[in-house]
This record gives sequence, structure tokens and C-alpha cells, in this order.
Amino acid sequence: MSEEEYTPNLYQVNLVLGENIVGEEISRLAIFTNFILSCRNIILKAPMSGGKTWITEYVLKLYDENKIGILDASSEKSPYYRGDELKRVTHVNVPDITKLADVTLSILKRWGEGKTARYDVATMGANGNRGNETILLPPKPFIVSKADENPYFIPDELLSRSTTITTDTTIEQNKRIMQHQAEERKKRNIQPGLEGWKKILLQEHIKNLPPFENFIYRHP
Repeated sequence: MSEEEYTPNLYQVNLVLGENIVGEEISRLAIFTNFILSCRNIILKAPMSGGKTWITEYVLKLYDENKIGILDASSEKSPYYRGDELKRVTHVNVPDITKLADVTLSILKRWGEGKTARYDVATMGANGNRGNETILLPPKPFIVSKADENPYFIPDELLSRSTTITTDTTIEQNKRIMQHQAEERKKRNIQPGLEGWKKILLQEHIKNLPPFENFIYRHP
């Protein structure tokens, strides 16, 4: 089957995600459909060690890694040094919003409003003269992670313009994870789920989807 003949659906997407994410069917598909396909901003909330990083990492693996930027612990000049990258990518991952500098947080607020972020930075010219440079960063969809135990307050500008997703913290989910870990120890040499070539076709199909703004609705 060629890439042109391959038309995946959300059932197949869910199967692929299920190879590395135990349970969490709602959260993993919500991230995929809202963030990857629909370019919506996401706030992912869970207890510490609740799987936020794991879920986000494996959902984003279905997309083109070269189109995903990362905003992590940053200095006040981080947007300046990473400006070219933030302009190039189509999606931005924020592993921990509580570690962002104020200037970086202000960029997310502007993006949450769907507006271009303006960032002014002091520079030093080759002749030693000081100057100012303005960096303009067009809005990008972003996914933000936050632990429930952290008292950090997410600004209303982000909450009101984002889809909030919480992970499954039930006892049943914990049992599924422990059962999965026990089964994996028994069959380390068995490759579960879709055949490898189908997974590759699925990833290539998603990476090459046309821009979302060209459509009202987009099927995966």
C-alpha cells in the first residue's frame, strides 16, 4: 500500500498511541485532535508524576519533530536567541509553565489571544554601541503542562483561550498501568499493535497534512 492510498482514521491513531500510552484514551485523543489537528492551545493538568510528559511526548511523536518548538526554563533573553526557531515551527510545547520567565509568559498570553507577540531586547553592536532590537513572533498553538500540587496560578488570558485536559488519576488507571508493566516484562521481544509499516505511513500522513486554516473541518 502506498502513502497515497493510505487513509487513516482516529481508531488507527488511537491504536498507535495505545502502544506507548496505557489508558488515557480521552486525554491522548483530545491532545491529538485539538492540538495537532485543530491547532488549539492546550493546558494539560495532572498530579506530579501523573504522566503529563509521557503522554505529550508520545502524542507529539506522530507529528513532524522539526515543526515542534520547545519553551522550557528560560532567561529573559531566551525568546531572542530562539526567535528563528519559534518563527519556523508550527506548534510549541511548554513542558512546565511554572519555570518560564515573565517575558516568555507574556508571549504565550499574546499567542493565546491569537496575536503576534512583540519582544524588545537590548543588543550590542560590533562597534560596541548598544541598541534595541524588536522580535515579532506570530501566534503558534501551544501545549502547557502543570502539576496540580504546584500553587502557580495560570493567568486567565491563557485559561479562557485554551482547552484544559486532565489525566486519568483513578485507581483503575493505576491498575492498568501496573498490569501493562507486568505484561511488558513477560513479552519484551514481542512487537504489539499495528505493523511497523502502517505506523510509518500514519506518521507521514499526519506530517504532510495541509494547513488547518484552509479547512473548517479536517479528518485525520
